[in-house]
Amino acid sequence: MSGSDLPPRGAGRGFSLVEMAVAMVFIGILMAGMVGLFAGSTSAMVGGMETLNVQRKTRQGLVQLQEEILAAGHLYYKRVVSEIDPTSPAAQPPMLMQTTGYVPPGGTAAVDELQIVLDLPLNARGTLASACNLGDSALQVNMSYGGNIIQAGDILFVQDSNWEVFQVGAAPDPGGATGFTVNIVASQESLVDAYGNDTNPLVHAMVQKPHLAGAQISVFRPLQVVRFTVVPRNLNPADPEAVVPCLVSQSQPLAGNAGAIFAPGTAAVVAPAQEQILLENVVGFNVDWSLDAGRNWLRAGGAGDSWTTIRTALNQALAASPSPLTRLALGGTSLADPFWMNYAPVLIQLNITTRSEVQRTEFARAGSAAPVAYRTRRETIMLSPRNFGLGTP
Repeated sequence: MSGSDLPPRGAGRGFSLVEMAVAMVFIGILMAGMVGLFAGSTSAMVGGMETLNVQRKTRQGLVQLQEEILAAGHLYYKRVVSEIDPTSPAAQPPMLMQTTGYVPPGGTAAVDELQIVLDLPLNARGTLASACNLGDSALQVNMSYGGNIIQAGDILFVQDSNWEVFQVGAAPDPGGATGFTVNIVASQESLVDAYGNDTNPLVHAMVQKPHLAGAQISVFRPLQVVRFTVVPRNLNPADPEAVVPCLVSQSQPLAGNAGAIFAPGTAAVVAPAQEQILLENVVGFNVDWSLDAGRNWLRAGGAGDSWTTIRTALNQALAASPSPLTRLALGGTSLADPFWMNYAPVLIQLNITTRSEVQRTEFARAGSAAPVAYRTRRETIMLSPRNFGLGTP
């Protein structure tokens, strides 16, 4: 056999044990790096998705919050509101802000509350099922939606060229159908003053104008106190110990409850029809007012967070206003028209802080002793309700 027929030196020889060990070490290092990179990417993606989800929910809740606050002070028909006593700091005012003393889990300070009094529009729409004749004491209606929420005392507005406003005498019984009869009150004693003077000529005890079938109708609930604040709520029946701080809208009728300020405790059980959760995981809610386009704010901080102190500052600001129209509010103590906001352009500032649903390591700040943390987001909203600063009725 010639030398050219011999196999090359080392041909057919496998890896040595040392070579295999070195290769395995390098592969292990590479795999560890890839696993760490994958875990970091997955964690960042989950954290980013949670942040986007919080932002989306925040936008939805804030849109609804703004719409409700923009309607502050709105009365569907001008009238004397004797239930409001602006001379007493303990009585329900047409608008209020103060601290609640509740610090949400993850929050750094007590949250505020904002209260407004208004005729609350209901999510109920329909049409007249048949024509109305003069002297009728009942209306036949077909409700597109919301007929099941109509109650006695609600106001029904017929929206045609002969528009009329009626007070519902008794809650209708739709019986699962959209068509039913709405009885209107036979008398209007509750709508006259102490001397028997008719203060609401627009609200009729019977049909006084003709209305054709198909006329649009809407419904609102008169003189409701609406309160916005943060309360702890259990949203998981399987874990009664877990609570979520929620920004809520609570309401109650002003009539019969005007002797004291509406202030249910954080643990108070509120009927589902009287409370709506606007936003979850809210750890900060702060309110402030300005009567001069933001140059000066009423809140003083600390002891200045009580309604008594804020009310004093409000009265002083109204009485010292350079606007003669604003001074018609008589320092916020007018018995003739306690809705001082009608005369004063008010700028409302809301600072709302939300947090992520869970705590994560990637949300923890560098150098912090806590291994996990919530990610927080703060929104500042400036609102000037559409019914403020309009002048005399």
